[in-house]
Amino acid sequence: MHWCFNSKFNDYEIACGGRYAAIMYISKVARHRAKSVHNCITESQAISWVITGIEPESLKPNLAKWHKRRIMDILYAEDRLLYIEDKEVADAVRETVLSARKTNNLVYSYKGVCDESRQARVRILSQLIWDEMRHVRIEYIF
Repeated sequence: MHWCFNSKFNDYEIACGGRYAAIMYISKVARHRAKSVHNCITESQAISWVITGIEPESLKPNLAKWHKRRIMDILYAEDRLLYIEDKEVADAVRETVLSARKTNNLVYSYKGVCDESRQARVRILSQLIWDEMRHVRIEYIF
């Protein structure tokens, strides 16, 4: 008997053929689940979710807040983009920030901006807006 009597770890160990294989499988599934909820839970919560089969408490009431927060983030980003005169830079920043919003990871998308100085502007503006959005999001949650 293992340390976790009321979990599915024993079942995973038997099904996978060993502890190491079970851990690798659980880690893979936990990463997938965390990604499916936009990385709004920690890795340990995702692993516990896989092992016990019980959804984390932080996800249950968050559905309405998540939708409202998503709308707030989009409006916040659009409000900041109004001040950018260069249309191509604004479009690249918009795409970067909205894709970062989905994946919870900032990856720059230049969307046709070829000039090195304008690409630097996209990176700077995207980082500023992303940092402000995360700061506002943290204040909203707490």
